[in-house]
Amino acid sequence: MTPQFRARMIINNWEAIQALHLNISKHVFERHQLVGLLLDGICADFVPSAVNEFNATEFEGVDIEGPIGLNITTLSLSGINLTELAEKLRNDTEVDMILGRTMSENGTLGGSFILPVLQKNKYDPFSAPIVFQGSAVVVRFGIYIESMSNFQTSTMDYDMDIFLMMAWRDARLVNPYQKPILVKEEEILEKIWRPDPFFANAKEASFHEVTFLNFLMRIYNDGLVLYETRIKLKPSCNLVLCKYPHDRQTCELRIKSFAYPIKTVRFEWFSSKRDAIDKNLDVTLPELYIHRYEPTYCDRTRKSGHFSCLKAIFRLKRDVGFHIAQTYIPTSLALMFSWVGVWLPEEFMEGRIGVAITVLLTLSTESAGAREHLPSVSYMKAIDLWFGFITAFVFITLLQTLIVIALDKRGKQLKKSAAKKKSELTEHSRELMLARAEQYHKRGRYLDNFCRLFYPLGFLIFLLAYYFVFTEGRQNDCVPNSRHT
Repeated sequence: MTPQFRARMIINNWEAIQALHLNISKHVFERHQLVGLLLDGICADFVPSAVNEFNATEFEGVDIEGPIGLNITTLSLSGINLTELAEKLRNDTEVDMILGRTMSENGTLGGSFILPVLQKNKYDPFSAPIVFQGSAVVVRFGIYIESMSNFQTSTMDYDMDIFLMMAWRDARLVNPYQKPILVKEEEILEKIWRPDPFFANAKEASFHEVTFLNFLMRIYNDGLVLYETRIKLKPSCNLVLCKYPHDRQTCELRIKSFAYPIKTVRFEWFSSKRDAIDKNLDVTLPELYIHRYEPTYCDRTRKSGHFSCLKAIFRLKRDVGFHIAQTYIPTSLALMFSWVGVWLPEEFMEGRIGVAITVLLTLSTESAGAREHLPSVSYMKAIDLWFGFITAFVFITLLQTLIVIALDKRGKQLKKSAAKKKSELTEHSRELMLARAEQYHKRGRYLDNFCRLFYPLGFLIFLLAYYFVFTEGRQNDCVPNSRHT
């Protein structure tokens, strides 16, 4: 390679010369005022610690010129056919099929086998493996869900344990071995370039480190790389609880590139949906369960550039069985218990008030328990509507009881008055008073008889409306559009 196309460091600062431990006297430096280093010509055994620790930005008068990173000439000298490589990179289907390739492996080589390849190709782990100008490194992604649990409606997040798989082609890692190289040592992994994904909507994220850092990297002889690691996540999920507990939720896991713009590194899902997103068949959730999942894209522009983004969408349904047993059945029985008053004999009239008040207190306790783990939101949930109706229904039974008691009391007062003023009243007046007393009594009995039919029928109509109207339809009907865009 001619000097004008070689990476070089131009130094006109004596302190930088000393920091690099170059064997140049101050007299020689002052005479020439300039030192040039061809970076690709520095021997690994010459000044390893000085070069590795040297930071050019700390010194004035230090400039780096020429291409830094992947060197096409170096690849050509290593025996790589650049024409074939260009064709592969143009339509690299082998990266997409790498997971199937791992199933047919017949043994692997140790991670140290890649070290001579790195040294021969002067491998730069800080540069993306871009071979031709204008092309981007395509990184295929797949996730395997080991577990999903602990959906918290109050904090709107959940826990995930996943295996994250990434595959790409790095032509600098082409090697002569027939078996893939298995890298599971951190010190070797640090010498190899990797993509920089992060989970944009994760509140917490960590690698599994028991009994060692859980990762593996397979490097194939044609430069294909498969990297897999196990990660624990706590993604956020914006729950919309309008239909709770009959709700269907949509949670997302967004994977973005942090530093590399989309023109440099482009993220894509494996084309097979099963390779893109898969889950452990034993994954079970106490309430929400995965109805289906979809791999999609969410490329976005930040202030610092346009970056690649992948989005895994999880469609979740809530198992309402728990709420039927813990909420709906107990409150329905409590409501029906409040109807007992209309069937009680007349002599137990005052006891009906105690029944209604007891049921109201019971419903208050049930309502507080059902909402204990729910966030405070500004819209009405289906469960709020349920408790509101049940409480209103019991309150109506209490009012009905008070009305019947008032009618009976008025009737008894008229009877007593007619008996006490028997000598003062004419027969006709006394009969009118007794008739009015009987009329009050009949009104009370008629109201009781009407409620014996109205209560069950009204509750049945509410159940039908609640199930077919209030719990169906769009999941965000109760949320203003401005809040759910």
